[in-house]
Formats: sequence, structure tokens, C-alpha cells
Amino acid sequence: MGSPSEGKPGQPLVGAPASYTWLITPRGRGSVRLVIDYDRPWETGPPTKTHTFLIDIAGGSQGQ
Repeated sequence: MGSPSEGKPGQPLVGAPASYTWLITPRGRGSVRLVIDYDRPWETGPPTKTHTFLIDIAGGSQGQ
């Protein structure tokens, strides 16, 4: 979910700070590499920023 500042009603203000939250639910044990690119739609070329995370999922109890 994002929370960017708004310019026109219902539209985010270009260049305004924003924060986002993702809920990622693992399907099982193992490792995964998560790569997030920060792109701006009005620019061309490679992403402005790239963040790479290595996530290790260990065993544990699952509430079902």
C-alpha cells in the first residue's frame, strides 16, 4: 500500500515522498533473491535504484 502526497484529488503528486508496504507469504522453506527496481515512468534507461535482498525461509510452525 502506498501513501504518496496528493496533488489533484485522487492523483499522487509527482516527486513527492511515499512509503510502501508489502506482505510476502512464503510457500515453503528455502532461499529466494528479491530484486526491486525503482523506475520513474518519465525516464528511460536503467532503473534509478536497485535493491537486492536474499531471503532465507527456515522451518517453523504455521498457523492454519
